[in-house]
Amino acid sequence: MKLEQLAQYDIKLLVAFKVLLAEENVSRAAQRMQVTQSAMSKMLAKLKDVFKEELFIRTSHGIQPTDKAIMLKKTLNDALEKLDSLLTPIKFKPAHCTRTFRISMLDNAANRVIPGLLPTLSKPPHVKIQLKPWARESFDEFTQGQLDLAFNVVEVSRANFYQLKLADIQVCAVVRKGHPLAQKRQISLNDFLSYSFIKVIIPEFNEHHQKDDANSRRIGPRT
Repeated sequence: MKLEQLAQYDIKLLVAFKVLLAEENVSRAAQRMQVTQSAMSKMLAKLKDVFKEELFIRTSHGIQPTDKAIMLKKTLNDALEKLDSLLTPIKFKPAHCTRTFRISMLDNAANRVIPGLLPTLSKPPHVKIQLKPWARESFDEFTQGQLDLAFNVVEVSRANFYQLKLADIQVCAVVRKGHPLAQKRQISLNDFLSYSFIKVIIPEFNEHHQKDDANSRRIGPRT
């Protein structure tokens, strides 16, 4: 049977068929289906049209399945069980998971984050964690399904990516002992920029200086 033909049928009729087989009574079947007895009778009539023959015979005590209905019972039950399995949400069970999760992050972030995460990540016995440094092509790898998660300072503006802010980054200047800035209790942007410094280039973040300039303007005027 073609998909176009299957689309013509109502799955609810198959559920009604199963309930009618179990109850052998239209009223009780209607109660289980939470429909009126009239609606149940209409479904019974539609079942006859679908299968091109009578499936139940009315008796003084209710209805009795025909040989055709009894013959279809096992096939019907198997079909509904498979449909139920298809529509039942899959529950994630860490103990049964055998996936390799690919995580990308900057090296300095990995040094701080991963040691605290390892005790939790290592509990599922078959799960593997693969770490990969953040690079220029990481966004494309996300799109292609080659990465599962990333910890980064990169601002994501793509609609198909979900992001969650974990914390604010505190800026810290590290200087040698005896450096003039070490004598100050507070360091302004102008103080910092008046000396040479080491700049960390982060792919897709500040490699073209746009983020640096924007952050500088937010902090305050520079002379």
